[in-house]
Amino acid sequence: MQSFGLGNKTELLVAVRQPEGQKGPTNITLITDQPAGMVLHWGVKKQGKGEWLAPPKDIIPKGSEQASDIAYDTPFEASDSIEVQGDKLQLQKAVIEIPAGHDLTGLTFVCKSKDGTMWWKDGTCHAFLVMQA
Repeated sequence: MQSFGLGNKTELLVAVRQPEGQKGPTNITLITDQPAGMVLHWGVKKQGKGEWLAPPKDIIPKGSEQASDIAYDTPFEASDSIEVQGDKLQLQKAVIEIPAGHDLTGLTFVCKSKDGTMWWKDGTCHAFLVMQA
């Protein structure tokens, strides 16, 4: 799992589940406690190619929209709520499922507010999540 700070004491947690031996799909789940509606702005990376490539059509989640030639926008959806020190936090999540045998080496992404006025990056640039083929 990997964690990214979003500011205002909120975070983005990324969990990658890859079965051993690639006998099943790789599941990437992004979860946040950010209260504002969020969108995952993302692309993929392949060995020897640029950092942002449009994802293959078969891994694009329902409800996603093409943002450019190299990226898609996938809205986060309401998920479970949790209680932390007496405060109830509503979680949001986005899930990407990648079939076994893929040739992707990573997922490149930033998050943005639904209205596009706020952008959350990994420091000063996009976040990169390494995947094993």
